Amino acid sequence: MTSSSTLSLLALALSPATTRVPFTPASLAAIPLSCPAASAAAAAYLRAPVSVSSSSSSSSSSSAAAAALPPPPPPPPSSCAAAATVSTTTSTALAAAAASSSDSSASRAWRSYAPRGFDATIETSFCQLRGCGDGRRLLFLHGADSNALEWRHLIGDLAQKGHSCTALDWWSGGWTDRAAITRALEAQPTPPRPWELVRAHAMSFLEQHMDDGPVVLVGTSLGGAVALDLAASHPEAFEALVLIDAGGQSYKAPAPDVVTALAPIALTVKRIAAYLQKRSPDEAVRLVAAHRDEPGWLEAGEQYLRSGSYARAVGPDLIRTVQPRTLVIWGERDPILPLSDAYAFERDLPNCAGVRVIPGAGHSPHLEDPRPVIDHLHEFLDSLP
Repeated sequence: MTSSSTLSLLALALSPATTRVPFTPASLAAIPLSCPAASAAAAAYLRAPVSVSSSSSSSSSSSAAAAALPPPPPPPPSSCAAAATVSTTTSTALAAAAASSSDSSASRAWRSYAPRGFDATIETSFCQLRGCGDGRRLLFLHGADSNALEWRHLIGDLAQKGHSCTALDWWSGGWTDRAAITRALEAQPTPPRPWELVRAHAMSFLEQHMDDGPVVLVGTSLGGAVALDLAASHPEAFEALVLIDAGGQSYKAPAPDVVTALAPIALTVKRIAAYLQKRSPDEAVRLVAAHRDEPGWLEAGEQYLRSGSYARAVGPDLIRTVQPRTLVIWGERDPILPLSDAYAFERDLPNCAGVRVIPGAGHSPHLEDPRPVIDHLHEFLDSLP
């Protein structure tokens, strides 16, 4: 079994895309990390362009964005023991070689996911740990205004068991460039529809920067609502779904029209909270807020509030259409989304594998008590065909 630090090196050494580069955000580097899982996840951060378009594109086109799309990944090491021999020097050299190599996917075409008229290349940040062997592919979606480090306690353990784990910084948080989506929303009448562009970006990322084949999608809090929207819109892409204290049945917010009306006030509160959180003595709190001085962060928050929230797009009606097999995990004492929501999911999801309650945990059991969450994930993944 490899160590978490070795796995973080493998994320770099086995990165398949010619344009993926190691990525260390300055605001994250400024935080002295005492948590080994956080250090390993931070070392696994990568950045790559994602072409999001309303028309099908091919990597053989002359555009810079198309030329940057990735080739197929190299085969994984034959065993974790072999993989563990990758050194820091070797992994850095492999990453440099990958960044400068020619693109071998010249004939590959990408699907169009974006609404008509939207065409952008979005510089996207993500953590990626590629497990050894024939494990599942997992895509993790953080909660509202969080970042991929939210999954630090899960992805290392799952990668050690052979699963390839990718945690995406989607538009609401992390270090992904928010400008293109935010500008498009600013041009829309009130309320704008961020879920359409978030969906397009996530699906384009999945297609361009993850290996072929179905994905197990894991979402928490607002990221759970995003996951539900993805699974309902593109069921063919996902073999299973895991919801951890997910939005969808309810939201910790007033009715959408009220959210829209109160956006200016909420934005001021958000700015003050970010200032305080970035100066917290608690490392976990500083990690959640580490990206909150990035360019475009506040403007993106403004557009989300103007939209009235995902409650306009994801609710019980959509939940009843979600086809992939779904596991629901919930903190027993969640003060934000009640435990009754978990059983509402069990009732409404057409193919629910059941509810697993984490005793004593609150809204983020994967951070507060990760071991039982990991155990439930392993059990669920092992049960899939």
